[in-house]
Amino acid sequence: MTALQRAVRQLCLVFTVSLLVACGGGGDSTPIDPATQPTRDTSLRIQSAETQVRYPIHVYLPPGYATSTRSYPVLYTMDAEWWFLPLSTEIYEQHKDVIVVSVGNTDSQATGRRWIDYQMPGAAAHYRFLTQQVIPEVEARYRIDPAQRTLIGHSMGGLFAGLVLLMEDPAKRYFANYISQDGSFWVQEDVVAGMEAALAQRTQSVPARLFLYSASEGDGNLKWVEPFRDLIAARNYQNLVYSYEAFPTTHSGMVIPSFRRAIAALYP
Repeated sequence: MTALQRAVRQLCLVFTVSLLVACGGGGDSTPIDPATQPTRDTSLRIQSAETQVRYPIHVYLPPGYATSTRSYPVLYTMDAEWWFLPLSTEIYEQHKDVIVVSVGNTDSQATGRRWIDYQMPGAAAHYRFLTQQVIPEVEARYRIDPAQRTLIGHSMGGLFAGLVLLMEDPAKRYFANYISQDGSFWVQEDVVAGMEAALAQRTQSVPARLFLYSASEGDGNLKWVEPFRDLIAARNYQNLVYSYEAFPTTHSGMVIPSFRRAIAALYP
């Protein structure tokens, strides 16, 4: 599939929760079968009680959701303005029955919030917003299996995913899986090391799955991701299943290949 064909296909897959639009078809008014089409809802906005900032929340529902009664695994993703459409399109094209919930970086302040919300101390407030407001609101609306939550982030979002792994209460983890894509661990190397040491003092059991990825070319963060990998590996946490892979591509170029690798393992 060419880049142009892929772009056209992505555009054709944009649906709202109230209207399902089929790709192609011209003036054909034949009713669309909800069992074969995904739904995308970009209407939800939630104001953080922590920061008073209003965040856009985008939701993707897989084909068949409207006609089923089952609960679904969910991917909570960062940077909705960049990655909601590409990642949810991959979920659709790979035929994964997974809900995608993507948190944006506010309507008014664009991506500037990333440098506040994705590193400490702002990451702690953003984590509380995510777990105490976003998750309850979204999971009251949609049939989501709380035992199958995955958190994914790229770059600064990848740093955030790593921080959440370290800061979650060992006795009450909201996420079963964490995907950190070429995380910007260089931003807070000392903070990350301190948080990992604090986690090790609290527990030796981390019942979770970690997918850690880096990019080895150009502007990739490999030389900062690998020390984080080494921290985790050296500690040898019980019940933690982790994998690491360096992709021979750039910082942005690794997102889709590493995402495919992770979802193939999580949702075979």
